[in-house]
Amino acid sequence: MGRTSNSDLEYAKLARTLIAPSRVDECLRKLEESSSDLRGLLLQKGYLSAAQAEELDVRGGWRAAAEKDDSLLGRPLADLVGETLAGVRLQRILARGASGYVFAGVDSADMPVTVKILAPSLAQNAEVCRRFSGEAHALSRLRHDNIVRVFEAGIDRGLHYTVKEYVAGKPLSDIVMQRGKLPLTEVLKLGREVALGLQPAHAEEIFHCDIKPQNILILPRGRLKIADFGRAHIRGTSHLFTQSGAVTGAPHYMSPEQCRGARIDGRSDIYSLAVTMFWAATGQWPFDAERITDIIDQHLNMPPPTLRSLLPDAPASVEELLLRCLAKEPEQRFQDVASLVSELEELIGENVLRELGIDPELADNDPRFWNSDETTTIDMPPQAPVQPIPAAPEAGGWFWLGLVALLAAGIGVAWWQGWLVL
Repeated sequence: MGRTSNSDLEYAKLARTLIAPSRVDECLRKLEESSSDLRGLLLQKGYLSAAQAEELDVRGGWRAAAEKDDSLLGRPLADLVGETLAGVRLQRILARGASGYVFAGVDSADMPVTVKILAPSLAQNAEVCRRFSGEAHALSRLRHDNIVRVFEAGIDRGLHYTVKEYVAGKPLSDIVMQRGKLPLTEVLKLGREVALGLQPAHAEEIFHCDIKPQNILILPRGRLKIADFGRAHIRGTSHLFTQSGAVTGAPHYMSPEQCRGARIDGRSDIYSLAVTMFWAATGQWPFDAERITDIIDQHLNMPPPTLRSLLPDAPASVEELLLRCLAKEPEQRFQDVASLVSELEELIGENVLRELGIDPELADNDPRFWNSDETTTIDMPPQAPVQPIPAAPEAGGWFWLGLVALLAAGIGVAWWQGWLVL
């Protein structure tokens, strides 16, 4: 019989951000009867997909599928910390996964960056190396404040690498776990920011294919960045780690076309973004089940729940937007993210009015929104009366006042000299 290790307990914390906590707790209880660890048991029961397990490997630094090759340049991985690779001084290991290793470091200008190195087991395949480099160069063309930027890609001492922007932010998943479900206006703004970031990617026919809370980084001042285009589909290229017809992604956030292994375009990202917004607003996934195959079946066949079934006070317009984004057929969704951004901006404005206690339908009749030359009065605390300052005479008044004074002075002088008897 096994026992629950500290490693299993740490893994459980991360796993709860991806799958239902009840399933994690169930497997923790069964560890006493199993020779496997928590990761293995979650995979055996089908509660955790291979893609999710890989994500947790990267986020938590757990062993990877490529762990059998734990060396670079014939030396232990940890020995590379402190060295310079591709002009970047490697400072620490951030994560490792089946596709490679990620280091934090600083470049020649002392700017913080991250460096991903392709796993040696994969680097032996020339086709994989070609795709790794091609995808990195395609992503380096993207310039947007809401996307984690790729600076360069290349080979140094036989190691295939990419250098990316370092982002000191928290995943949306962590924010919601700490704060609970978010106010609807925040969710709408978040959706707009993500959609804006996807616009330049879609214009280059680069489709993220893994939009979810874990890949949306919230920065300290409230801005966000879309991270991890590692599963992106780039039109005209074959994907690095998947083959045509393969099902990849996080099951709760996959579009129906992803579930079928069908052709992907930007409308798939719109679907995944809607699932993310639904989860952030309600704390629940629109589709959930004990087994991954059942979740996929729901994406394909089951109508999504309505937002107001969980948030009765939510506006019908927001519910309609999410339902449109979650349509089974891509043709029934917004056809591009620009249209989605436009609709979100309108809803954000309406929702702000509601929070001010104003009916958006009646806003045109509300005096607070009239354009008027009249002075707007604001209720202020009572203050002591202020004594008025006498108004200064106008410019013409000064002339007559001076003339009178001059005449009076002349009369006085004449009287003093005896020229004038009063």
